[in-house]
Amino acid sequence: VIEKIDIGGISLIRAAAKNHRDVVIVPAQAQYAELLRLLQEQDGSTTLAQRKRFATAAFGVSSHYDSAIHGWFAGSEGDLRLSAGPTTVLRYGENPHQQAAFHGDLEGLFEQLHGKALSYNNLLDLDAGLELIDDLSSLNGVPFAILKHNNACGASVRPTLKEAWDAALAGDPVSAFGGVLVTTASIDKATAEAIDAIFFEIIVAPGYDADALEVLMRKKNRIILRRKSAERPTRKVRTALNGVLAQDADTALEEAGAMKAATKVAP
Repeated sequence: VIEKIDIGGISLIRAAAKNHRDVVIVPAQAQYAELLRLLQEQDGSTTLAQRKRFATAAFGVSSHYDSAIHGWFAGSEGDLRLSAGPTTVLRYGENPHQQAAFHGDLEGLFEQLHGKALSYNNLLDLDAGLELIDDLSSLNGVPFAILKHNNACGASVRPTLKEAWDAALAGDPVSAFGGVLVTTASIDKATAEAIDAIFFEIIVAPGYDADALEVLMRKKNRIILRRKSAERPTRKVRTALNGVLAQDADTALEEAGAMKAATKVAP
């Protein structure tokens, strides 16, 4: 990490941002199109307000970079520095009257293929679903999970995707209504038709056959996400009292042999 710490590049970004009255700093490729549009529409010029907006983004890049370096040096012992990345405004928070936003790289995790915008509660369910499905992926077979309000109402690992879906749904077919579906296998048409028989809000998979997508897109608001191969955080963070709680992500898997039945009747 030390050998990869940039000195010159980040200094140039900060220097240009400091001098935004006279220069435009474009710190990310995602902003190239915006700058090109401004130059084309304004005869090759920019306003001070526009340059200040680019400078703000530049200092955001700089602080994010420094926070990442600090986190590597400090580990779990030093002061916590949080820099989560870009902001995505959500439909609403935990309740409809609450405003909410996600600070992080959603596009690095998912490609949304269909449906309405994600809400705060959707993202909580997705987080729980990805944790569960990643745990199940260590087993032999195809995992499938159905979640509702951050809890699994059905989960299974079976030889085929369709069998995995049927078994997961059998766990609690009533609670599955309006749930979040997660799997690690590409969705085929046969499974899509079985899934389409119930109402659900979100489905997440690494891929979808073209004819499966046609089936799943019949419902206008149904959210269809393609999961990308992005790494998930190794630390879990949440606000509490007047500060922040942080801990290692729970990646430990319980072995069946280490479990002890607390009742007279064993499972």
